Amino acid sequence: MATFDNLAYFWMQGGRLLDDEGRPVFADAENGPKMLRVLELLERAVESGASPSRVTTFTSYDEFETAAQGGAVAMFLGGSFQHSSMEELLGEEEFSKWDVSMPPGPEPGQTATGTGGWTVAAFTDDDEKIAACMDIVRNVYVGAGNELTGELPTSRRLFDSLEAFQAPIYRRFDRYLADGRARPGLAIYPALSSELQIAIGSVLTGSATPRQALETARERVQRTYELLAGR
Repeated sequence: MATFDNLAYFWMQGGRLLDDEGRPVFADAENGPKMLRVLELLERAVESGASPSRVTTFTSYDEFETAAQGGAVAMFLGGSFQHSSMEELLGEEEFSKWDVSMPPGPEPGQTATGTGGWTVAAFTDDDEKIAACMDIVRNVYVGAGNELTGELPTSRRLFDSLEAFQAPIYRRFDRYLADGRARPGLAIYPALSSELQIAIGSVLTGSATPRQALETARERVQRTYELLAGR
């Protein structure tokens, strides 16, 4: 949550987490200054009072919605899946005061967002069990299930054909997907994500400077990469 939501600020600068061979490059000479700017932004947000340091204790997006309901927050980094729950939680009058946008970048026109989806696997050779798993996929994660949860379909065909997603807000989300980036699907990413989360937390709590936090993350991710590569 802490890593993925803030990666937009890195990606909008043209930053790369991994190179074409899957090596970590998020803290190298080219990408490091971009990641450092992200950490410095988060540090300034807390120091200025724009963001409370207690965000490091948030464990779900529900806490942002609760803060919005209590009038304790003017904006937050959330996800498209929160739109329907925010509407229900706040009521028509309060919800009308809120709007959705892409995260703003340091330069005009710079923006990005993170995109994700579901990966489902059945660890069995039993055809009946595989069929049962696919029934869950079709009924919960795809098609009618998306319409009930408000989570965007990962299928372009479904996004364009399901009635629920023809509403103006979902057409806006559709436009935002043009600047969407997905997490790298490589073995090093979980360690990279975890170390960046620790780096962000240490900056927000003041236990490390942005530069110190980035260097620690770089060293730890590199060690993990070398272990995975068998070096």
